Amino acid sequence: MVDFSSNGLTEQAKSLIAPAKWNLSGVSEEAESIPVFYSLERATSITWTGEIGLMYPSDYGYATTGGNSTDRAGCLNLSFEDWRGLNDCYSNTWLYYEEEYRWTIILSSEVNIDVFRISESGHISTNFVYSTAVSVLPSVYLSPDVKIVGGDGSEINPFELSL
Repeated sequence: MVDFSSNGLTEQAKSLIAPAKWNLSGVSEEAESIPVFYSLERATSITWTGEIGLMYPSDYGYATTGGNSTDRAGCLNLSFEDWRGLNDCYSNTWLYYEEEYRWTIILSSEVNIDVFRISESGHISTNFVYSTAVSVLPSVYLSPDVKIVGGDGSEINPFELSL
């Protein structure tokens, strides 16, 4: 468990977070589209309940807006394997950070010690769990009582949340 009490997560911010059931299924890299990958992520009896987890690979996929040659719908209908050559899919995903690997919460169904990650080149792949050259983006579920009271969700004008 991560202790956020000393790094700026206020009591008010903590009150916006709800405990959630996190699915920890094993998924194959062969899933043929982002919606199929999403379904496979949720098709499990292995779960963990907690307040802070990691993003799912499908979160990364659904965050794309697509681009000029491949629109969002086109990106979602492709496998993550097919994203490797489509700059429009991964470079227009707000969760993509060039030159940085990011862990996700989902295991590989093919190798028990591999976890899905977002690579520095924008595609989803798997790697050994004990690899240290990978960072994380903590993920939370907000309480159903949370309301957006300001902002537009952009980097310069983020959403303001309140209960």
